[in-house]
Amino acid sequence: MSTDAWLELPAEPQAAPTPPKRKRGRPPKTVSAGKKLTKERLRAPSMQRRLYGRDRIWACDGEYVYFRPTKMIDGVKTVVANPTTYARHKDALARGHIVHVETQDDVEIYKVSPDSPFARRGLYLGEMPDHQVRRQVAVAACRREWPLYVDALEELAGRIKNRGYDPAFHANVWRDQLAYIDILISMRGGPSPAECGRELQAVRMKRGESRGRLIVQM
Repeated sequence: MSTDAWLELPAEPQAAPTPPKRKRGRPPKTVSAGKKLTKERLRAPSMQRRLYGRDRIWACDGEYVYFRPTKMIDGVKTVVANPTTYARHKDALARGHIVHVETQDDVEIYKVSPDSPFARRGLYLGEMPDHQVRRQVAVAACRREWPLYVDALEELAGRIKNRGYDPAFHANVWRDQLAYIDILISMRGGPSPAECGRELQAVRMKRGESRGRLIVQM
């Protein structure tokens, strides 16, 4: 060490390299968790699982069909759709009226073909309260929009059936609902109950229900 070493200044520490600047623009693309249906949050809320009453088995909004054939009960996958509903659904699938799109949890989702008897203008009945569904039944009847008339009736019938009422009370509630709907249609100068019944039967038969009756377990 030289005698002048104390005059030497210590070397300055080198600064860490500056990271490159990130380019401005759109964030990097990410992989979507799954395919989303148009207005998915407005569609088929009636198919959500229930804490009380019965879960909905089948529903249609005119553009998509939602079907819950099975569900887990005590850890066992169990068929919950009744044979009539199951047969009707398989028939619609075989005829090309509906095409499977995806399955979310225990609900199978199908796209309704444009020429299917299930097809109608988009109207999300599942997000409406009961009084608005009743109104849609009456309005559809007055406009002779029979597929919508049937779907709205089925929506209302399914809600009532799945609330867990005892059979006698359920029958009284459904009878009162139908009587009130007849009054709404009459006040608007709409078709007679006989015409509504004929058109109801015609739509149901086109959709694969041989007797055209209204299935309230959907």
